[in-house]
Amino acid sequence: MKIAMVASEANPLIKTGGLGDVVYSLGKELVKLGDEVVIVMPYYRQIKAKNIETELVSSFFTHLSWRTQEVLVYKTKIEGMTYYLVDNNQYFNRDKVYGYFDDGERFAFFTTACETLFLQINFKPDVIHVHDWQVGMLPCLVKENGNPFYKNTYFVYTIHNYAFQGLLPQICLNDFYALPEYLFESGKVRFKDQFSTLKTGIVYADKITTVSPNHRNELLTPEGSMGLDGVLRLREWDFSGIVNGIDIDEFDPQKDQKIFNYNIKSFKKGKEENKRILLETFHLPNDTEAPVYGLVSRLTWQKGMDLVFAAIDALARRGAKICILGSGEYELEQRLEYIRSQYPNNVGIYIGYSDEIAHKVYAGSDFFMMPSL
Repeated sequence: MKIAMVASEANPLIKTGGLGDVVYSLGKELVKLGDEVVIVMPYYRQIKAKNIETELVSSFFTHLSWRTQEVLVYKTKIEGMTYYLVDNNQYFNRDKVYGYFDDGERFAFFTTACETLFLQINFKPDVIHVHDWQVGMLPCLVKENGNPFYKNTYFVYTIHNYAFQGLLPQICLNDFYALPEYLFESGKVRFKDQFSTLKTGIVYADKITTVSPNHRNELLTPEGSMGLDGVLRLREWDFSGIVNGIDIDEFDPQKDQKIFNYNIKSFKKGKEENKRILLETFHLPNDTEAPVYGLVSRLTWQKGMDLVFAAIDALARRGAKICILGSGEYELEQRLEYIRSQYPNNVGIYIGYSDEIAHKVYAGSDFFMMPSL
């Protein structure tokens, strides 16, 4: 099959969380099964800074209402997959991947560009797999515009983070996507008195997935879905939960270049050395007898951080070491800073994201905390 992954991030070029891991790792496994896989994502400044070898393969213009924007498409090959990178300096030449007031417009540009991109590169996918709110409008655009190029193309939509629902004012439906108002009035795209790119993806995709069977069941309840349960129950028989797995190549302790390597025979020494390196990285005393707890997470309410704060206090008072890597809500970041000030020899934090440090946390911790509300 010909499969296209469309997402806002993907390893090894850029990732801010699990989304980037899943797109990359799933693509690799599909290639092993004999499928032809392309990954389409924005060409961020951070990717350009890596100076990877790319080739310009297409340029065209796309329209967001009165805006006419140039689209430059570059490609590169990674582990049997072709990455197509959508470039536009106005939208993607920025310091961060997300977090701007015009994120809705930025990813509307990317999504509308993707609708044309497959024709431009002459890649007719059997399946287009779209991920999260940023590209949730793509199935709607393709089906409402009725381009015969996509006649036999099916859409899979994966919800990684249901809290980000792509809520935009009603006017943006036409202003960004040139779609008619009756889609809002009919309720197909309307959610919480705005229009939602996340809900639209659920309504228009042929199949919907999320990151585990249990999470799928949670999303079908009012308590666990932030209001999405109604629309998901309408698609219940097309909705599956598939457990995310670890990439056994990237995290192979015998080959991982970000850690001190070890194998099944030398794991005791290897764990001890990685523990020492981890404590040094977080500027904590090298107490090899103390248990080390690690956490790599977005710092948001939905991750159950209140549970973590209570645990950290109890663990630190007992002499444990806690190493935390993450960023997110300012209030939670400040609470962590305060806890570190109370236990400077027990708690180490890194506000931000570093793939290298994440690997060190996984390899050096005695216990790994993975909270979720």
